[in-house]
Formats: sequence, C-alpha cells, structure tokens
Amino acid sequence: MSGGFVGGVRVAPEPVQLVRPVGDVLFITSIMRDRRGALWVATGGSGLIRIPPSGEVEHYTLANGLPANGIASLLQDSEGKIWVGFRIMPGGLVRLVDEPAPGRSIASRVYTQTDGLPGDWIADARMASDGAVI
Repeated sequence: MSGGFVGGVRVAPEPVQLVRPVGDVLFITSIMRDRRGALWVATGGSGLIRIPPSGEVEHYTLANGLPANGIASLLQDSEGKIWVGFRIMPGGLVRLVDEPAPGRSIASRVYTQTDGLPGDWIADARMASDGAVI
C-alpha cells in the first residue's frame, strides 16, 4: 500500500483483520473515533467493531445485546454517549454502555417505534443544537 501525508506527517496505511466477514465481504457502513480514542466500525451485517487505543479488536453482535447485526450509523453525543442506528429490522436506536467489554452486553437502552421513533430503520443519527439525538 502506498502512503500519503496527513497534516504534514507521512502516513502509511496497514491492513487490519477486523472480523471474519459475512461471505467474502466486510461491508463497512460507518467509522467513528470517540473522545477516548477508540475507533468504532459499523458493518452492514457483521455487527460492531471497537478498537481501543491499546489496539486489541473487540467484536459485538446479537450475542452482546445488539438488536441486529446490520448497522447503519454511529454517533457520539455531547455527553460522550455512543449511539448506534440499525438498518435491519428489528433495529431502532441503541445507546451503548459507558464501558464496553467483550463477553458482556453492549446495549444500555434500545429505542424503537414503541418508544416514539418514527421507524425502526435509522439510516443516520445526528445531534440537534439542543443536544438531543435526532
């Protein structure tokens, strides 16, 4: 792989094996770095990946409390909470726990149409000027 410059610093990307993809493709739908420096990778069918600054790869799926493995969006709000929007039913909007850990549930709260969402497919989540997640 060839490198480039970012902010005057030469960078060279290195491939990282995140998870075993569904089929032959790992379909990445969103990437976000949180305030603590962890990299979050949302996938279209393989769940959620978190890489903390220490570098180990954590993988979260239905087995860890997510309502589905098809994720569409990631957002960190003004309080530092991480929100995940889903593109597959059942889905909705999930607020993650403050301290994720492999082997434990990562979902703090799941919001769906029964909680007032207009639908359970959340293609994109944003933060309003008042701090509300929309």
